[in-house]
Amino acid sequence: MNKLIILSALIWISGCSTVEYRSTPLSLPSELRVPVVKAAELECVTDETFKKLKLQNELLKARIETLKNIIKSTHVNR
Repeated sequence: MNKLIILSALIWISGCSTVEYRSTPLSLPSELRVPVVKAAELECVTDETFKKLKLQNELLKARIETLKNIIKSTHVNR
């Protein structure tokens, strides 16, 4: 009978404890240095190709910003 009471008390006490998981803040990588393309280098590119390159650049910048925001979300002050 004593064993049952002790076991019940241990189960009840362990149910009251909580475990808190914390993530480690991630560090932002250094800014990416990309080569600059001058207007003269794009003279032979068609308008359609130029639009694709511009869209590609905008999408990459948006993705980088999204990833930065995800990393910054790990920096929440606790």
